[in-house]
Amino acid sequence: VMLPLFKSELGRRMAAAAERGTLKREQPFVLGLPASELKESFPDEEMILIQGIIDAFFVEENEIVLVDYKTDHVKTDRELAERYRVQLAYYEKALTRMLRLPVKEKIIWSTHLQRAISL
Repeated sequence: VMLPLFKSELGRRMAAAAERGTLKREQPFVLGLPASELKESFPDEEMILIQGIIDAFFVEENEIVLVDYKTDHVKTDRELAERYRVQLAYYEKALTRMLRLPVKEKIIWSTHLQRAISL
């Protein structure tokens, strides 16, 4: 199922990061956000905890490349990008706080479309 990924440009970059020791997979995180960031009507002083697992990320030239695998059966890249834009924004925020490095790319690997989609 993941064979096209390994043959892709993204796969080559991930393999190079693995050789450098900067590829991380299945990274759990907990992110605390003011409730008002989720919905304006929620109070600022309330904290919301978001937790999840980031499929993969790697560091390239002191910047993070975030990778999320999706199996959704979609017709277009845009469908997938719109569906997961907010989720990946939370992942970006969590990684930036954890590593104190900027995220330079957010990429969805679509197993259905068999290609990388940059957000």
